[in-house]
Amino acid sequence: MTLLELLKRYTVEIPLIQRDYAQGRADAQARLVRETLLRDMKRALCRDVPPLDLNFVYGGIVEGEEGETFIPIDGQQRLTTLFLLHLYAFRADESRTPLLRRFTYETRESARRFFQYITEHRAQIFAPSREYASPLERITDSEAFGFGWQCDPSVQSALVMLDAIAKDFADVRGLADRLLQSAPPLLSFHFLSIKNLGSGDSLYIKLNARGKPLTPFENFKAKLLGRLQTLPLPFSAGDFERRFDGVWTDFFWQREKSVRYEEKYYLFFKILLVNSGMIEESDENWVWALRYGEIPAEVYLAAYRLLDYLCESPSTPAGRVVWGALENPTASGYAALHAVAVFLREHPELAGTQAMYDWVRLFRNLIGNSVIDDYKASREAVREIDQFAQEEDHFTAPLTGIQHLSLRHVKTKGGRVLRKTSSIFDKGQLKEETVKAAIILAERGASDGAVSGGAFETEIARAEALPFFGGQIRAGLYYAKDENEAYGYDLPTFRARWAKLQLLFRDYDAASSHLHHGILLRRALLSIADYTLPVGGYQTFCSDHNDAGGSISLKAIFSQAEPVTQALLDELDGSKSAEKALKEVIGRHIGGIPQSDWRYTLIHYPGLFSYMNPRFSRMFPGTEYILLVKNLSANGYNMEVFTGALKYELERRFAGEHSREFFTGAQAYLNGALRDPETYEYVGRTLCGDYFLVIPGRGGEQYMVRYSMAEHAFVMERSGEVVFTSQTDTPITETADYICKNPMFSREYKKGKNIERN
Repeated sequence: MTLLELLKRYTVEIPLIQRDYAQGRADAQARLVRETLLRDMKRALCRDVPPLDLNFVYGGIVEGEEGETFIPIDGQQRLTTLFLLHLYAFRADESRTPLLRRFTYETRESARRFFQYITEHRAQIFAPSREYASPLERITDSEAFGFGWQCDPSVQSALVMLDAIAKDFADVRGLADRLLQSAPPLLSFHFLSIKNLGSGDSLYIKLNARGKPLTPFENFKAKLLGRLQTLPLPFSAGDFERRFDGVWTDFFWQREKSVRYEEKYYLFFKILLVNSGMIEESDENWVWALRYGEIPAEVYLAAYRLLDYLCESPSTPAGRVVWGALENPTASGYAALHAVAVFLREHPELAGTQAMYDWVRLFRNLIGNSVIDDYKASREAVREIDQFAQEEDHFTAPLTGIQHLSLRHVKTKGGRVLRKTSSIFDKGQLKEETVKAAIILAERGASDGAVSGGAFETEIARAEALPFFGGQIRAGLYYAKDENEAYGYDLPTFRARWAKLQLLFRDYDAASSHLHHGILLRRALLSIADYTLPVGGYQTFCSDHNDAGGSISLKAIFSQAEPVTQALLDELDGSKSAEKALKEVIGRHIGGIPQSDWRYTLIHYPGLFSYMNPRFSRMFPGTEYILLVKNLSANGYNMEVFTGALKYELERRFAGEHSREFFTGAQAYLNGALRDPETYEYVGRTLCGDYFLVIPGRGGEQYMVRYSMAEHAFVMERSGEVVFTSQTDTPITETADYICKNPMFSREYKKGKNIERN
């Protein structure tokens, strides 16, 4: 049907509850839609391309005294643009005025009057003029143009569209005749009407749940389905559309229970299109910029089979991978969804089989333990998955294929390595997956098609389920290597080793990236040795985060089998709770660590860990001060470890004197409690941070305590004069004893009276 045919049959009324006309807006998305639509209409009218089908326009028919009125539910934007084009085309044909009057806007009174005005005055509006450069200038300069039109979004949008039409179609001769062509019409749409659904407002509410404005989702769906008509696929376009509107939509709706289900639908197709290379993930206007006519059949095939599987098996490992990518869309999630999609696209008959479980498990582990933290890396992972999928045998025997995936990156000739090609997948994880595959295949009797469930495979699966390690189990597996065993690894040793790792890491909260016993675990490691790792000029205590692309984590040092972690696991009593077992380890080693060793401070005073950003957990090992770094770098206020330890010790001893305060340098300065800040060099005001402690005397005087790394001693000063220096190898205890027992400090006093504030 054409617009003129529609107007001959009905009055077209844009109802009050509809959204404003938007195709003339100034934002990038609207501009792209406007330019694309006008270009396509012009090409069709000029017969450069086949006639243009503007998809479905549907709504309700309302009976009235003057005949039937069509109230569009979907198609308002396209109908309005068509109407404005017809105003321009028939600007000199007054015989068309009665017909054009049958198009009206009821969204606002101002919009209704505007469309009446441009219909009646279209000849003057579009007439050539030296005075006015565009229809917009002529209309805004007219006496009819008032404040209401100036503030009406539909009016402002229509003005922009009128200018665009006048400019783009100025060189099209016989435009009116082209619009009148009927065999076939050059611009048309599919018309659907529904009668007897009440008033315009109630009709809109019934067809558009909760009466909210229509989203672009229906337009996206129409274009997506339009492309489907031209592709050779093992299912019909009608079947795809029925599932799209039926079981698939029901699935997303049941999951979301809100209009957000459309967002998940959008995201699902966006991921498929990004992975296929059709769009960029960063393109916010991808729905409008997408070249729908170029979408490959593989996208539809993957969507069809993946959505069917997701609806039927949402709780399977593959289902959780797909929904996880939709719930938390990340670069690695895009790649993981692609792995599942490729398998189901190529071999839906293997859905739910051991082969599919092996495939999903393999790529879940590889992707989750590789640095895929941007979409460039994600596309590389997608390409490697596609290359792996080129071998048909890999679908039925993925664990055999992993050996090829790992070895594929070493090029040899005559036993000599020519070059190694890089892989986006972590080399250590590739090696681990190869080792696990060899064990599992050996246990299955070297037949990848055998039913799983052997003892070693069961233990591997159980270990991979520990969230903190995310499928990476070499922290326990490699320790169990034994060439004398049938599979090259000893199962009881692995089981016992992993039980200890389970004890330490089972309380990991993935949502907040927090390990319940994380600080206690670090103290136990420090009691054995300095386990920190270098990061630039800093040392890290390793974070709780377990993502491969993040900061160095505890996962890394356990997986790399650092000597200190192996010693801890050897010593740990796995029959006790994590807390009790770790405290026993600390108790066995703490006596051998002198107070002059910085490890002593963090083991005895765990509150010091709060001075570090848990994401980076860093210290700065300087020659004069060892600082606990509050953020990524040492710029700003940071705590010197020995000073912090003394502060905690004094607070513990003076706990009964509630008014006692021991300020660090930064606290004193920021709280205005430093009596004479210029008297003391304050490094914290520049780069390094808290490296002295303010001790209040009973008479209001202030003493400054610093720790000397060179002397392994605390030095106390008053007004630049040294009044105390620790002499023993227990500087923290000795200095705290001096302060507690000295009458200059020990008498209880009231807060604020003994510290002069600036």
